[in-house]
Amino acid sequence: MDERIKELVQMVKGAIGLDAYYLKRYQLDRYVTMLNDTNYTISMEWFPNHVIEHDDEEVNPEGTVIVDIELNESNEKNLICWWKDFCKWNYIF
Repeated sequence: MDERIKELVQMVKGAIGLDAYYLKRYQLDRYVTMLNDTNYTISMEWFPNHVIEHDDEEVNPEGTVIVDIELNESNEKNLICWWKDFCKWNYIF
């Protein structure tokens, strides 16, 4: 894993209190806007620590936290977190 990705992972884990979770998978995406600006997003799936084996790629186990971060050229990080009442908010770093 790239050092910049590791830094983002640690930032997210600390910012929203994911000590009882581990990063199961992540995905980087790149897109170009109509103004020809290049933007990136990273999507992370955090599984609860008690979920040791989960082979179903179609459905996440209960308690999974999904975090999407939009990274733009101004280095502003827009974090969107989804999981029941845990965090349904938009956080800008």
